[in-house]
Amino acid sequence: MRSSVQQLAKHVPMIKFPNRSIPVKIDLTSKPHFFSNGVMPASLSAAPKVSLPESKANIDLRSELPLRFRYRPIEDIEIEDINFGGAEVLMK
Repeated sequence: MRSSVQQLAKHVPMIKFPNRSIPVKIDLTSKPHFFSNGVMPASLSAAPKVSLPESKANIDLRSELPLRFRYRPIEDIEIEDINFGGAEVLMK
């Protein structure tokens, strides 16, 4: 009796998964942001472009960087720790 009731009962999953199907139609048209005044620019080129002077825009060598952005030299004790597999642990 119990097995027949279980077979007739509809299975209800305990976990509800979100709908992961691909939407049929996606609207890809550009729209103004809802906080804006509703006016779209005529083109993307209408936005002002900011450019840096060429000397400041491109740094080719690490030695040209300011000191605070350079790598600090590795000390001999750090090299030994790396070569011997990590920091040395003293057990007493």
